[in-house]
Amino acid sequence: MEILDTNQDHEVAHKPIKHYPTYLQSLGLIGIWLIATFGVVLVLMPFMNIMSGPGMFLSYSISMIITVFTGFTLRKNYHLELTSFPIGIAIIGSLLMIPLHIAIDPIVALFPVPESLKQIMNSIYDNPIAIIATVAIAAPLLEEILFRGIILHGLLKNYSASISIAFSSLLFALIHGNVAQGLGAFLMGLFMGWLYWKTKSLYLPIILHFINNSISCVGMLIVPKEKIDTNLIDLIANDQLYYGLVLTSIIICSTGVLFIRKKYFSEDSFVNS
Repeated sequence: MEILDTNQDHEVAHKPIKHYPTYLQSLGLIGIWLIATFGVVLVLMPFMNIMSGPGMFLSYSISMIITVFTGFTLRKNYHLELTSFPIGIAIIGSLLMIPLHIAIDPIVALFPVPESLKQIMNSIYDNPIAIIATVAIAAPLLEEILFRGIILHGLLKNYSASISIAFSSLLFALIHGNVAQGLGAFLMGLFMGWLYWKTKSLYLPIILHFINNSISCVGMLIVPKEKIDTNLIDLIANDQLYYGLVLTSIIICSTGVLFIRKKYFSEDSFVNS
């Protein structure tokens, strides 16, 4: 998807490792998140249903805040890169969110939807405000601070851009806990990591993450509850139309990424935008 500066990769790869986090320390942060999640769930369980909307919001938000705060503390630096960026990148990136999910749907459809994800989907009908607050507000903010603002930020100072972006994207995919969400999260992580590396702005991945998750929430709300876990190919009920949409979506995503690279990230183009 992304075309990286191999010369810069080579230079970064040979710098002494001195910035937080390294690969191992990044894995340690994921371990801290798992421990925090387990601990928060144990504390909240006597008082509320963890799988309810409010329970999900509290358990997710508290465990992620603990992890983010720990990352900042271990890094000994609370600064985040919040520079400006060309608004055109955000517009094009936002328009690619739906085609991206359609493009990977044939692969995602090969794997069953886990029960935990089905419960989240069904909870949106009973507690829409709590689920939307979790998925569309808390997740974009906290996950981008952790995975791009802390993890990727540190990895880029220690290793090559290509490996740093891929590794942080893999961790981002793994925390989703299932292939159905993980594959999309990995590809989104590559895209948003590339944009973060190029723009040095955390605002951009937060905005795109917010738009992507908001679209998912709207999609869950407009689909009838009995069809909430139905595959896209079954919803469309026309194989030719379905695969035509998939092919078109692949072309749109590829064209969009190449356009962003040529328009904004070619030599001196970002500086002059």
